Amino acid sequence: MTVYSKDSAQTTFGGKDYGEVLYSASGSNIKYTALSPGGKYTKLILQFAATGQDVDGIEIKDIDKNTLLKKVEKISLSAGIQTIEVSISGVSNISIDVKQPVDGGFIIPLTTSYYK
Repeated sequence: MTVYSKDSAQTTFGGKDYGEVLYSASGSNIKYTALSPGGKYTKLILQFAATGQDVDGIEIKDIDKNTLLKKVEKISLSAGIQTIEVSISGVSNISIDVKQPVDGGFIIPLTTSYYK
């Protein structure tokens, strides 16, 4: 799993402190996180940025039904924070699987990611 942090060393990206984040540090082989919206929402607005290395792709799945909800192609370091919208009607548990070299990392700001 990714690590949760409120430490500004991890929460600051592009000169902005996001306050709370999920992150995977460069050098970590943990490129996965899970969310549990409990079937109460229709959309996930996910903010995401690559650190250290480009991200080759992201797969966002409904864990319970083993269904691909969204596949995101390459996210480059220079792209900065990206907003990914995912339809999640009736979905209780979501996995976010990041394809990236081990010397890369990523950040998901929790203060700007939300359910709708």
